[in-house]
Amino acid sequence: MKKSKLFFLIPYILWLSLFVIAPIILITINAFKGDDGFTLKNFQQFFVNGTFLRMTLNSFWYAFLITLITLLISYPIAYILSQMKNQQFWLLLIILPTWINLLLKAYAFIGIFSKHGLLNNFLRLFGIAPANILFTDFAFIFVAAYIEIPFMILPIYNAICDINPAVIQAAYDLGASKWQTFIKVLWPLSKSGVESGIQAVFIPSLSLFMLTRLIGGNRVITLGTAIEEYFMTTMNWSMGSTIGVVLIVLMVIVMLFTSSDLTSGSVANLARLENELIDPGLFGGDRIIKIYLNDLNSIAVQVLQLLAMRSRPGVVTVVEIGRINSALAKTAAGNSLKDDFGKTKSIDGKAKIVIANLKFIGAQIE
Repeated sequence: MKKSKLFFLIPYILWLSLFVIAPIILITINAFKGDDGFTLKNFQQFFVNGTFLRMTLNSFWYAFLITLITLLISYPIAYILSQMKNQQFWLLLIILPTWINLLLKAYAFIGIFSKHGLLNNFLRLFGIAPANILFTDFAFIFVAAYIEIPFMILPIYNAICDINPAVIQAAYDLGASKWQTFIKVLWPLSKSGVESGIQAVFIPSLSLFMLTRLIGGNRVITLGTAIEEYFMTTMNWSMGSTIGVVLIVLMVIVMLFTSSDLTSGSVANLARLENELIDPGLFGGDRIIKIYLNDLNSIAVQVLQLLAMRSRPGVVTVVEIGRINSALAKTAAGNSLKDDFGKTKSIDGKAKIVIANLKFIGAQIE
């Protein structure tokens, strides 16, 4: 069995070796190669020359803007998409542009943004003189963001879909507003998707070079542009390799900073969210978790059950319930709450839950 698994790994290992590991080794060797053999002059020139430092800052700035714009657009789209019917159809429409060659998309936008292009012809209808849109920072950032958006939407969409809807409903039942639910529940649980999207957009944006030429013209100069220049024009492969090594190191640093141990919808996330509810006050020497349930329904009962299962020694959970539906009051859960009203209940001898401020709607406590 193990031999068959190793056999299927061979193509993957060959691909990584030939097209990932070997190129990295080659450019690393070239980066330290000079006329007299091993040298650090290329790296010294990179970090001393203000032009290279300026290109590095430009690369980070443009990558940051592209990532920020795609995130602001993609997160609402991903959330709305997760709530829609026929999600696979809409996903197909989002993925479809990625099937088109990047060069074709770039030339399409050249036709749209050019002086006699579609956008300027539309502006002429309102008496606006032809605007110089092509070869500007705006055009470059717009086209780059358009191309990268699908790679931001997909991981965020997957992360949101992995979230149990009962968790969102429970937040509303606990009295949270839509904004509080987003900040305290939705965003933390979908953070892993956001991090994956940032990696998928920010890292490629650092090394863009074709769009900088075709859409940005000579106005947009990045590390990717410099690498192309040194390899294809000046034929200074050592300096081009040096910039490539620096770019790889920067990408690894970005990956480390945007990586997290959080797994969407995992127990670790639930524990973090639960810990935010802990009040540092004391109740008989115990820590207190104060929960207010505006309305007790089936979802809220699940929350109580979750608290009971995850209760810890030395923790008192005070549950203040605003109202209970009369139909639910007749269920086993409702009867259990009536029995426990005003009492301190022990859960498996480990922790306690106090049911307080119980008020029925349409039913009296006997």
